[in-house]
Amino acid sequence: MDKIWNDMLYPDGQVSYPDSEQWKIWRQKITTDVGGLAAGFRSEILLRGYKVIEEMTGNISFIQAWALSITGRLPDKYEDRLLNALFVNTAIADPRFWFNRTARLAATVKSSPAGCIAAGIATKDGEFFSSGPAYNTARFFKETLIKIKSGERTLEDIVIEKIKNKEIITGFGRVLARGKDERNASLLKIAQKYNLDKGAYLDLAFKVEKLLQQHKSEDLFMNGGGLRSALLLDMKFKPHQIMIFNMIMHIIGLAGNVTEAFEQQPGQFLPLTDEDIKYTGLPKRRLPSPSEKQSIVRQKNGKRVIVMDSVSYIEMANRGDIIVTGSHGGMPAAEHGIRFKPRCLVFNDAGTGKENAGVKGLESLDEAGIASAAVSYTSARIGDGMDTYHHGVLSTVNNTMKAMGIYEGMTVKDATEIIIGLEKTDEYC
Repeated sequence: MDKIWNDMLYPDGQVSYPDSEQWKIWRQKITTDVGGLAAGFRSEILLRGYKVIEEMTGNISFIQAWALSITGRLPDKYEDRLLNALFVNTAIADPRFWFNRTARLAATVKSSPAGCIAAGIATKDGEFFSSGPAYNTARFFKETLIKIKSGERTLEDIVIEKIKNKEIITGFGRVLARGKDERNASLLKIAQKYNLDKGAYLDLAFKVEKLLQQHKSEDLFMNGGGLRSALLLDMKFKPHQIMIFNMIMHIIGLAGNVTEAFEQQPGQFLPLTDEDIKYTGLPKRRLPSPSEKQSIVRQKNGKRVIVMDSVSYIEMANRGDIIVTGSHGGMPAAEHGIRFKPRCLVFNDAGTGKENAGVKGLESLDEAGIASAAVSYTSARIGDGMDTYHHGVLSTVNNTMKAMGIYEGMTVKDATEIIIGLEKTDEYC
């Protein structure tokens, strides 16, 4: 880590320390752009020029303030959503992970909570994990984009040279888990939702991934660290700021482990192998939908019937749900719904239209193994999910839904009752 810090603090490679005379000169006027007391207001504090007590408190999130302190720029509300997602996406609480284990071991001998958390953070930070790779990845992206834009090098030349020299491009590949990083899809959806997926660095990251797969290994994918670095660069973070921002990236899991260890008798936590740890918490449970645009109208056998006016309101929490919408059943609506893997989707046929365009999406849902149907536009208002649920009559049913014993002419309520009554499956519920 010393080398990374030296590169970061002394870009020209010259490490120098002030002598006593230089220090005397500096002491005559010490300045800071970060914060201080507001002029004329002894009780008001400034952070990067904003009034903390009067303006910031209650009006911005912790993550916005965290990013503001580091970068000097206040993220907007959409960037705030994505930055929060970065933290939640890395909420690793499993005590097997070494940083959680370190913090927990400190807590089990009743060290101070601050000391336990600090120990966990210090343990996770290193040249090959967390902040180190985050800095190296961001610096590689930044330097590479400069070379490409200046015409000095092509991206393919840079990547091939790295491969030939057996240099690791951090941000790609995973040591313990091969293949795609399961965390990336959810982050990308948030970025796409708020139009934060159009940046030059994210585009560069995907091009690097493609070249690595082409010239090194088909199984080499961008990992969570690579994605986070690209997204943060596109939000105007500098490489060393990304390193600092990531400092508390795993603090959610650390806090839980420290809390639990403090609530137990001293010395209980001393695992020697992974088999020593057994999870005894709550069983796997469904994430409640936070959207006010959804209504749960029925719940039984681990299944939920959820009504929404538009399929665009569907969320990750709806995996395995029976969804009743007011949307038409065309291809765009179906393709959007497939991404969230519901158990069933009900649409409006919108009069079917030319070449059955209003229900064409039901075929794609069939191929994906998702039960789907459309109600007659004469039975329920288009765009009104609740009217579809209460008054809709099925006019088109795909084969997956027919296999459940559901047919044209049946009401939506009757059809959803049949699905709810089917045997619960782990795949969906």
